[in-house]
Amino acid sequence: MIDPLAQDGFPNNVVSCIAEVLPAIDEDVRVYKRPLRPSDTNYAISVYGTLWAPDEDSFEIGHLFPGEPTLQNYQIGIQSLIKDGDTERALAVSTLMARHIRSVLYRNEPMRLALGSLYVQDDTSRESMRRWGIRNQRFMSNDIEGKFVTISVLDLWIETETT
Repeated sequence: MIDPLAQDGFPNNVVSCIAEVLPAIDEDVRVYKRPLRPSDTNYAISVYGTLWAPDEDSFEIGHLFPGEPTLQNYQIGIQSLIKDGDTERALAVSTLMARHIRSVLYRNEPMRLALGSLYVQDDTSRESMRRWGIRNQRFMSNDIEGKFVTISVLDLWIETETT
């Protein structure tokens, strides 16, 4: 049986690492390791894996497992949710929250060091973090049941290498 406590794999180990530092943005922030739900609290942030894709140019001759790519790409979603009766305040807070999330991802040195040291080892191979970055951040807003709701969705990509 798969033991989830034995070792955390990609992309969940990245999700956990990022989710650990995001509460520092504000004392009212609540961080979830799953996509947001409409019922989630105000000042909510979520971090979750969304995609895995092999690097089609990384199938190497002599690789330990022919047919398996050396490089893997993962996508991590980071959402933020702000609910407020005042439209202007909701937009202002949402903009600041989105900026703070980007700042943490770019500037938090302990998180950067932790991400850079992530790896997964099994009996025959080791998958290690190589590089990462922000692809984009989208913004959406709407009036829902008398409250103005704003959501940002940031796409973080990571690249790993199997040796």
